[in-house]
Amino acid sequence: MTVMSVTEAKKHLLKLVRGAQEQGKVYSLTRKGTPAAVLMSEDEYRSVRETLEVLSDPQELKGILAGRADIAAGRVEALEDLLERLQG
Repeated sequence: MTVMSVTEAKKHLLKLVRGAQEQGKVYSLTRKGTPAAVLMSEDEYRSVRETLEVLSDPQELKGILAGRADIAAGRVEALEDLLERLQG
């Protein structure tokens, strides 16, 4: 993440927006040396919001953690094997 002042960002706003949108860059903007805002693409922002929604739902988080535990314990099945078993 690139850190810069709001004053500096204003001078290069179009370039920063392009960098965020086309290259996935994220910029931390400061005012008087203190973090004030973040500039990122709309897609990245929506993704972060969606992730926060999922992680804030106790049931969804429980499912994610259970799935990770299954993977760590080797309780997995190859997609091809599952499809064959379901069709068989």
